[in-house]
Amino acid sequence: MTRLSISIVLLLSFLIFYSKAYPADEADSLRGLRGVYVLIWDLPSEIEREGLLSKDQIRTDVELKLRTAGIRVLCLNKPTMPENPVFFVYVNVHYAAIGDKRVGFAFDVHCSLRQVVYLERDSTIKNWATTWDRRASGIGSENFERIRNEIKYQVDIFINDYVSVNPKGGN
Repeated sequence: MTRLSISIVLLLSFLIFYSKAYPADEADSLRGLRGVYVLIWDLPSEIEREGLLSKDQIRTDVELKLRTAGIRVLCLNKPTMPENPVFFVYVNVHYAAIGDKRVGFAFDVHCSLRQVVYLERDSTIKNWATTWDRRASGIGSENFERIRNEIKYQVDIFINDYVSVNPKGGN
């Protein structure tokens, strides 16, 4: 019985130390963030071709929400881009059809923030890493507003996380 008790105490001590040494809160990675580039991945060609959803619509939605929240949107033409965080938006859509008739679609929305990070074991080594990430999947009819709304929702979560670690007047 004492061995079991000692094992449990050691395991709990390790878990408490581990959780404090390596916080899992993605919001912490947004502390001190001065702005982001917004990069919208290419949409499936038939969606843009048919005018159902466009990269420009998504970019406008995302950038407007970020700017309204006081998060600076950086210009992609700056030579310092590789050192600055990039907010990625990726949308994938697959149509469901019966014969030649479309009856709906399935979608995946993925928003993430990638930043340059330095390795703890050797701070001279740096690389890109995803430090904030949200995904959602769903199904719908031909109304692509659902996809835009999901992107806006994920951006709202990003903004809430940003504000939680960057209070106004704190930067």
